[in-house]
Amino acid sequence: MTMTMMKRFKCAAKNKALAKARFQMPKRQPLGMVSVGGKVYKVGTSNAEKDWLDKFGITQRQKVFYGFHGKIFVVDGVDERRRIVYEYLGEQAHGSHKTYKINRDVKTWLGKTPNQMYCETVERFNYLNDLGYQVFFVWYLDNKKGYLGRFYRGRGDNLY
Repeated sequence: MTMTMMKRFKCAAKNKALAKARFQMPKRQPLGMVSVGGKVYKVGTSNAEKDWLDKFGITQRQKVFYGFHGKIFVVDGVDERRRIVYEYLGEQAHGSHKTYKINRDVKTWLGKTPNQMYCETVERFNYLNDLGYQVFFVWYLDNKKGYLGRFYRGRGDNLY
């Protein structure tokens, strides 16, 4: 074997070992992406949300909860020890009554009406309450004014 062939062989063996090592390392999804059942879903996050969760020292973020009929809920942050779910509600993505005062039945950029988005948020909060979690949430505009948030009080709570 010539010297050049030996170098190529060593290089190929080294690259193969590196590829194997990379394959065995667990893949971490970037913040804003969550992997569920082999599929990767994009989850809306913001710097304001990250800052808000940092205030409470929440390290476990974007936890997946499985609902009925194949529904998937991804929450912003969870404190498993105290059984508290943290939700940072964007005005447009959750159908805020403050942002959408009129035309609540017109479809938004998400393809849903603000009423539908708001009802889905309430449904998710009720589901998490039924699982035994307390839900602590804040709306984006309220957080911008310095309000830290409050706990969801259960069925009948209007989120304001």
